[in-house]
Amino acid sequence: MVTGPLIVETPKFGRKNFTGDTHMPTPTKVIWTTNVNLINNAKHAYMVIRDVNPHVDMIVTQDIEMTSSCELSDFVLPANSWVEFQTSEVTASCSNPFLQIWGRDGIDPLFDSVDDVMIMAKVAERLGENLDDPAVRRLLEVRPRRQRRDLHAASARRFGNHPRL
Repeated sequence: MVTGPLIVETPKFGRKNFTGDTHMPTPTKVIWTTNVNLINNAKHAYMVIRDVNPHVDMIVTQDIEMTSSCELSDFVLPANSWVEFQTSEVTASCSNPFLQIWGRDGIDPLFDSVDDVMIMAKVAERLGENLDDPAVRRLLEVRPRRQRRDLHAASARRFGNHPRL
């Protein structure tokens, strides 16, 4: 575990301090993943389990399946599957030039799960209550459909009228 500055002897520039004089590396406190099995995807999974995870204060996995990452997490948050989405889901990636949007009309969830965005909204709401901070509480506030339409109309006036997704 790194406890001091990151100082490296470079061939071209000699001794170089990469963390600066006032910055020290900060330990990872929380790992929160959504819909990814990090243990399955890790190149050196055993080293992650043995050397990284024990130094992290809290590991949260939000997924639709019980994966090996879920088994090694402190908390598992059950998310809706794609066919159960109650809100819109939006995704893109650096290797895919397309924006994909789907959901909003899924079947009722079969078990005690909710959409990914709702999990995050509920966590933000509870954090706001515990911290007594209204800004955090409203961070991922879920608005009624009418208010969302009003926001869409306001953004259309500002940025031009785009087809509603």
